[in-house]
Amino acid sequence: MRSSFILHFDLLPTVDMLSNAELGKVIKAVFHYNVYGEMPDNLSRTASVLFQQIKAQHDRDSKHYEEISEKRSKAGALKKKEPPEEDRELLALRDKLRAQISQ
Repeated sequence: MRSSFILHFDLLPTVDMLSNAELGKVIKAVFHYNVYGEMPDNLSRTASVLFQQIKAQHDRDSKHYEEISEKRSKAGALKKKEPPEEDRELLALRDKLRAQISQ
């Protein structure tokens, strides 16, 4: 789960249509949506439009974040299974030396 969200500059025209109080409600609604998944029920029509724009962008960003995170996790798991070539050579040399010492 992400611990942040992004507000894009292209929202400015809609932001400018709101009063400071309405914008405050939208910001609170965005936080509650991102943290708790709660949808607001107390927004004006214009504030609701802005919230829906932010929500749609957040949902796209979250999906992208999850996809990248999953790919990186899988790639990391693959790397752990097979050491790099030079590490395999060093491990083989170590094992050979240990075998010679124990004889």
